[in-house]
Amino acid sequence: MNPFVALAGVIVTGLAFYMQYEANKQQRDFFYTDQANRQFESQFYEMLRLHRDNITEMKISGYDFDEHLKRIEKNTEGRKVFVTMKTEFECLLSIYKDCNGTIGKRGFELAYELFFWGIEYFEKTYKDESKFIAQCWKARKQHGDNTNTNRKEFYNTNLDFNYKPFSGHASRLGHYFRHLYMTVRFVAQSEIVTHYKDRMRFLKILRGQLSNHEQTVLFYNWLGEFGAKWEDDKHRFFTEYCMIHNLWYHNLYDDDSIKESIEELRNKPVTYRKKKMFEMDEE
Repeated sequence: MNPFVALAGVIVTGLAFYMQYEANKQQRDFFYTDQANRQFESQFYEMLRLHRDNITEMKISGYDFDEHLKRIEKNTEGRKVFVTMKTEFECLLSIYKDCNGTIGKRGFELAYELFFWGIEYFEKTYKDESKFIAQCWKARKQHGDNTNTNRKEFYNTNLDFNYKPFSGHASRLGHYFRHLYMTVRFVAQSEIVTHYKDRMRFLKILRGQLSNHEQTVLFYNWLGEFGAKWEDDKHRFFTEYCMIHNLWYHNLYDDDSIKESIEELRNKPVTYRKKKMFEMDEE
């Protein structure tokens, strides 16, 4: 019986070693997974911190008028920048519509290009838009005229901000949108955080840092084709990952082309999202 007893001992010992090996392997895999998750979270919160810094550092140098109509320096800073940007861009839409009778896709893209790069660049690039350009210069002059008591009212838009309109925002929005897009893609395409519910947990934290006006400017950036990759055939950062969930679409510029884009987003098929795309539709 000795050979059989020895063989049984070898088998039992082998099984014991194998079980210990598997236990060690599971522990090692858990350690590496836990470490990867910690690294992911650390990088995400660092990117979130940088996003906040980007907002804090945003500034538009401008002016105001004192009681004697003397021009004085006054800056627009932080999240207030997006409030004025929305107003400024929607004024451009009003001007374009007045010049052409309608906006449409081309008009929206042209207005956003002028808004992004500034009127000087736009004038050199689009010489065939002379009427639109002339009216933009007129609005800009009227806004900066301290003798004009109605300087803040133009094309049914309240130009209630204190800097030269249509000077361009590429230096601010270019960096802001690149970093925001990189952060969303980092989460949505992560190979560490793979479940939709877990990805949304992080993206909700990020979206919570975006004001309603920021989400409006983000939507306009996408519709103006500058941010086309936010929502296309490959990426669904709006419809699937709800980055403009809090968009006040009833406060957007009143135009059929914009309403059609909202409807297109609302009715676009999704795979993972269960709730309504817009917070307003959940009530």
